[in-house]
Amino acid sequence: MLVSRGSDAETRRTVWAQVITENYQPTLDFAHWRVGNVDDAYMVLQDSAVRILRLLPDPVRIEDRRNYWLKTVQHQCYELLRQRNIDTARTVSRDTPSNNADGEEVLPSDPADPNRDPEMNAIINEENEVLLSALEMHCAGLTERERALLALRLAGYTNAEIASMWGEDVIVIRADMNALMAKLRYRIMHGTK
Repeated sequence: MLVSRGSDAETRRTVWAQVITENYQPTLDFAHWRVGNVDDAYMVLQDSAVRILRLLPDPVRIEDRRNYWLKTVQHQCYELLRQRNIDTARTVSRDTPSNNADGEEVLPSDPADPNRDPEMNAIINEENEVLLSALEMHCAGLTERERALLALRLAGYTNAEIASMWGEDVIVIRADMNALMAKLRYRIMHGTK
């Protein structure tokens, strides 16, 4: 029920303004702890205060007004965290392939680092080429399974995730991955193919 006019509204507004003012700092600390960011905590408190001062619930019917204020802030924190989760779910990974003009799937290119000048960029690109060619040389005799395991490891997947994708036991994947890494270390250290 919205109460917007009259002395009753002014009385309610005064009571709630006093509750909010008296409990501002502890509630701000609580919101900061919940949302993990002081700017978001300020926003939550502002939204909560506007909500209470707009709705003006009857303070006579609410025994613990401080708790009511805290619960309003808590619900706003939940709403903010829920919205963050929704926004995160909508985010597209940079590793997600997109289609080019020919309809072929291509990975997006890495954005340029604004802190790198062209000379530094050329040096890093050259080092990457050397490392990739060395990796390719040392992977020459790997089996298809070893190549697939290495590709997934380099893509950032864990042993458990690979086991889940392949429908295999994580112990088997871990053993194969350890053997593969040992083989690559040996080849790199001894310069063999």
